[in-house]
Amino acid sequence: MATNFYHVGGSVPLDAPSYIKREADDLFYNYLKNGQYCYVLNSRQMGKSSLWVQTQKRLKEDNIDCATIDLSGIGKNISEDIWYRVLFEQLVKRFALSIRGKEQTWWDERAYKSAINRLDQFVDEILLEEIYQPIVICFDEIDSVLSLKFSTDDFFAWLRSCHEKRPHNRDYQRLTFCMLGVAAVSNFILDNYRSPFNIGQDIRLSGFTIRDARKLAEGLQDKVIAPQRVLEEVIEWTGGQPFLTQKICHLISTSRPGFGKESPATPINVGDFIQSQVISNWVSQDSPEHLKTIRNRLLNNRLLNKRVTGRRMLKLYLEILRNGEMTDDGSPDQIELRLTGLVVEDRQKLKVYNKIYRNVFNETWVTTELNKIPPYIEKYEVWLNSGEDDTKLLYDQDLAEALTWSKNQDINESEKRFLELSEIAAKRKAQTARQRQAHQLAEKQLTPKFEENQRAALIEETLAWTGGNLELTEIVIRLLIDNKNELRKGEEKPKIELLIQKNIVENWLQNKAASHFQKIQNSLLTPDKNVRSRLEIYQEILQQGGVFADNKPEKLALQQAELVIKNDDYLEVTNRIYQEVFNVQWVKQELEKLDKVENSPAGCTKILSFLALLGFLGFTFWSFWQPKTPVGTPSPSIPEICAKRDFNIPLEKNIQQLQELERKQGDQFPEKCGTQLNELMLIQQAVGLAKNNFVADVPGREGGFEILCKIPPTSDNFKEAQSWAKSWHNDRYWKSRIDRALQDNPNCQKLIE
Repeated sequence: MATNFYHVGGSVPLDAPSYIKREADDLFYNYLKNGQYCYVLNSRQMGKSSLWVQTQKRLKEDNIDCATIDLSGIGKNISEDIWYRVLFEQLVKRFALSIRGKEQTWWDERAYKSAINRLDQFVDEILLEEIYQPIVICFDEIDSVLSLKFSTDDFFAWLRSCHEKRPHNRDYQRLTFCMLGVAAVSNFILDNYRSPFNIGQDIRLSGFTIRDARKLAEGLQDKVIAPQRVLEEVIEWTGGQPFLTQKICHLISTSRPGFGKESPATPINVGDFIQSQVISNWVSQDSPEHLKTIRNRLLNNRLLNKRVTGRRMLKLYLEILRNGEMTDDGSPDQIELRLTGLVVEDRQKLKVYNKIYRNVFNETWVTTELNKIPPYIEKYEVWLNSGEDDTKLLYDQDLAEALTWSKNQDINESEKRFLELSEIAAKRKAQTARQRQAHQLAEKQLTPKFEENQRAALIEETLAWTGGNLELTEIVIRLLIDNKNELRKGEEKPKIELLIQKNIVENWLQNKAASHFQKIQNSLLTPDKNVRSRLEIYQEILQQGGVFADNKPEKLALQQAELVIKNDDYLEVTNRIYQEVFNVQWVKQELEKLDKVENSPAGCTKILSFLALLGFLGFTFWSFWQPKTPVGTPSPSIPEICAKRDFNIPLEKNIQQLQELERKQGDQFPEKCGTQLNELMLIQQAVGLAKNNFVADVPGREGGFEILCKIPPTSDNFKEAQSWAKSWHNDRYWKSRIDRALQDNPNCQKLIE
């Protein structure tokens, strides 16, 4: 038997011996023959296009003129007008109409009309006037229109309008449309104020049954002892999924010579064969692609809004895996899950389609993929779409789960801000609760020691100093009790201030609240790129009594440290004790320390650069009076700052130093220094773009990734460029955009290798 009996991938040719006729074949043919609009909507590689090829042949034999328009071939990054014009031109060409060769003129002459109105006029006045026989137009890959940059509600509304013209225009009774693709009818018209796409016959395309597929055993005749038995076992594993059934039969038929011929006592083990040839190492063995197609649709490339759907579908699928089935309620998420091909509807229940899928996409795989998607992603999207409404933040268990998940994850800046704001809101809520607790604690502990009038004054003044911070309140209460005899009525305020200054504020790193203050200080002085701006903003709050609260990282960090609190729309120091400890003088000292740390290496570099400059100028002066040397004489030494990137110096500072050197040296500025300056500025530009979310695949401009690509691998700065590029590529949000950018710039692959 010829090894090309089976057809794996793409539409099955008309004369292919392995085409399997199913119940849908006659239904589809009869509906279209009788002028019924039809749609065949199912997962990929279920035989939709093959069904149309066979049906079209039968329709043409009935003198019905057919046309196939592959909508995915029109393109998606085009304007609405061009999309409709290409569709119009394809119809003109397919039916060889009288305006062939004059399409652009005809279209442009009606530019005063919308594109859909021009298409409608074309069908009404030309197509139906020149073609007298029945017409069936099949739109293949109908799902591709769902990713266009413009709404296609008008297109589907027009299809419906053609159907509605039939009662009063007999010509439209000759025009029939069918649609093939991976979509749901509910996707066709998204505007809730328009009538839904509620016409046409839904052709359900099921897998092969044993009875349908008997013909496939013919391709195994010379390969196995019992072809029919082997085929039945194959279908038991594939569930009749057309692509998989054809592929596995093909693999068996083309396997090593003598396979399955051992003896009747030792027949081929189909399960072992499928395990080794399909399931094991499935990613590398998946050719032509099938399992990866399912995976990619399920995970939706993890784009922001797609990750939400992907997580919900994974959870639905996991439930089906564990329980064996789930009631089919027709929800959007269930429909999307069915369109992946992973599950199938059977007697109003959703079940895993077949044993192969169950083995490949098992619980371990699903759990692993779920762990890659933030558990907070749905609420994050709600928050983002609400304009970052504070009432949409995470709280309680949701926040705890999100913070635990994010610890070892590289998430984008927007998600970081979402978690930070959620944490700050939770701390604010907890702080309000602690203030109540602090008051209750003070009442409880001071009641036995002080009479009511004095106790009220002590509590009021204590909370005025601590701001209700429970830990500080406890310390102050203990001081009041220990110094009860010194607290005279009417003198509570000055005495409390004296106790706090002496026992808490003075020498605060060795005093009663030392560990509390140390924690705040460590948080505030975390050595990162924002440490200076955090201190400067805090200094501004101290000096002005408050600053406007926005979502700048520095201000969020101050709130997370609980050093400042948001009051209405302004940030204020949380309490008077913090104002006394972390005062203006303290901030000034910390800023001076930063200056010393930042300027020390830079100062050293300036001296070295100056000495190098003197050496360079001296060498130039000396060489001016020397006899001319041969061409091969070594060039003067290059300043150290130009030869190698010093990572102890911030990037911006390094650039400033090189620019200063360039100003000093003018025309004598070495080429090596110019190259170094240019490359560092490229890194600076790329990082700046990334901060503004222009990483890659940015329409009409270069993103940070493309700019880093300009740094050659031979450069000393390439490793730094590669480090940034890899960190962006590891971000699930940016990976797909970088991968798309790589299609146009394959040489940039070096950045992520």
